[in-house]
Amino acid sequence: MFAPLLGILMLPWLSENFPARYSSAGVLFVTAIGVVAWTWAVSGTWASANKHVGRGGKQSWANAAKVMIVIGILKTVGDISNMGGTLGEHWKIALGGQLGPAISLQVRADGKSIMLKGGMNDGASEALTKALDLAPSVTTVVLNSSGGWVREGNLIAKLISDRKLNTYVEHECTSACTIAFLAGKERAAEPNARIGFHSFRS
Repeated sequence: MFAPLLGILMLPWLSENFPARYSSAGVLFVTAIGVVAWTWAVSGTWASANKHVGRGGKQSWANAAKVMIVIGILKTVGDISNMGGTLGEHWKIALGGQLGPAISLQVRADGKSIMLKGGMNDGASEALTKALDLAPSVTTVVLNSSGGWVREGNLIAKLISDRKLNTYVEHECTSACTIAFLAGKERAAEPNARIGFHSFRS
């Protein structure tokens, strides 16, 4: 029970307050702790079963305990195998991998709009903050993004809301990008723009 409780306490805090790589590192850490704790518990139970008869217990209970341990081992190995793809993805993210393409920011010629193109990756909100500070006349954030991390979408949305900026979609705004789009004081889009919503995935 220790590892799941640790995950429940730690992972939401990491995902809300730190870049994605820390959450993925947390998932890997909690999984490793869980495997270690499980191995320790199983080893102790097996050793106890071996000593059960010598302490006056029945052999049938010792055998039953060992059967349950073997069943548990098979189930745990299967669960970990099924998590292989997810753990591999978390490993890539923990090493700095991002969900979408690199972000690019460009102030338009009129000086009143800034194009945000690329993924809502770690650091995107910080980059947008710096760009807006250098271009105080900007009133509209033009979005062209397939999304990225929910946390970055929320941070960009807060920035847009706090500065009372408008949002405009060119071509595409999907996934976490829609969080930023909805934060606009006024919201608009090209006639052929694609705006796509879905539930978030942790």
